[in-house]
Amino acid sequence: MAGLAAERNTPRRASEGVLSQYFKLQMKASTTIYKGGLVVVDNTTGLAEPATATTGKTPVGVAEETVTSASSGTYMIQVRRGTFLFANKSGDLVTTAMLGRALAYVEDDQTVRATATSTIAAGRVIEVETAGVWVEIY
Repeated sequence: MAGLAAERNTPRRASEGVLSQYFKLQMKASTTIYKGGLVVVDNTTGLAEPATATTGKTPVGVAEETVTSASSGTYMIQVRRGTFLFANKSGDLVTTAMLGRALAYVEDDQTVRATATSTIAAGRVIEVETAGVWVEIY
C-alpha cells in the first residue's frame, strides 16, 4: 500500500481505565500529515512527519487532524496514542501467531508489516482480522 494522499478513518479501540493521550508536536517543513495517519518523530530533530519504512524515527500516535507545514517547527499536529487498526501489508502479513508478543513494523502511514527489514516498530500486535491489524502504539 502507498502512503496516504487524503484523510483516513482509522478505527481506534477504547482502553478501559486509560485516559486518552493527546499531544501536539512541531512538524517537519514542507510536510502534510493526514488525519488518521500514523505519525513519527525524527530522532534527530524531534519533528513530526508521516510514518515511512525508515530507521531513525519513533512512532508516537495517529493524527487527529490534517496539517500541511510550510516551515519546520512553526506548524503543530495533534496526535493521539492508543490502539488503532492499520492495513496489513500483502506479502509480509502480520499473523495471529504474533498476537500480544510480537511487534508490527511500519510500512507507511497506514500500513504495517511482519518483518523489521529497514523499518521501525509501530507497536505491539493486539489482534489480526480481515480488515487489518490492531496495533498498540506506546
